[in-house]
Amino acid sequence: GEVQWGGRTVDVPSGQHTIEFEVKTIDSLMPPNPQGSGKVWVDNVRFHESVIYDFDDGEISDDFETGGVGRWRVDDNQPSGGTGLAVRSQKGLLPGESCSLFYTAEVGESGSVVSFNVF
Repeated sequence: GEVQWGGRTVDVPSGQHTIEFEVKTIDSLMPPNPQGSGKVWVDNVRFHESVIYDFDDGEISDDFETGGVGRWRVDDNQPSGGTGLAVRSQKGLLPGESCSLFYTAEVGESGSVVSFNVF
């Protein structure tokens, strides 16, 4: 069946933490080592219940950093009935390549929860 958007939550203990969204391809020994066609979509990132990134302004906040190959983009062409804007990873990674989006935050003594939608 078709994969759907899904909500995820992660409990985060106190201290400084980096939340990473990463897409990786596997190393392929079979020629011609084709480029991957998959990508990851992320939307509605909530941290501390008050910090919300929905990307509807068309921008990736300076609070995020990127790594790996390619770049993350804000896009309105969401799959599976998604609406509005979301960020997506680079498409067409070669075997062994990765593309990451990072968010780092300090969590208080009581801990916190990070929630987000992903496809």
